[in-house]
This record gives sequence, C-alpha cells and structure tokens, in this order.
Amino acid sequence: MYKASQLIKTMTTSKGKQISIEYVTKTDVWERTMLAESTKSEFATVAEKYKDDLKPDTVKVAMK
Repeated sequence: MYKASQLIKTMTTSKGKQISIEYVTKTDVWERTMLAESTKSEFATVAEKYKDDLKPDTVKVAMK
C-alpha cells in the first residue's frame, strides 16, 4: 500500500485546476531512495499530455 510520495511538479488543467505530479517513495513493502531526473521529467511530460483527460476529482497523479 502507498505510504509516501515526492512532488515532481504541479500542473494546471485547461479549466484552471491544480494537480500534483508525484512519484511514490514508500509503500508497505519497499522504499525508494532516489529516482533519476530523466525518469521524473519523462513522467511529468506524459502526465501533462493527458491532464485534461483526468477525472474531475483528481488532485494527484503518482508514478509507482
């Protein structure tokens, strides 16, 4: 189960809603000490591409 995450950046949808882009740093089974900047950037780019397709109640998009 997800326990903690780290913010990569925030994005704003075309309707003005703020959404956090994050990566999971800890679950009940494992802990991540670092994540490559290139991976963070790539994930943020993908999340931005689909930001207007997310459900209206979405406040966070996190990469496990």
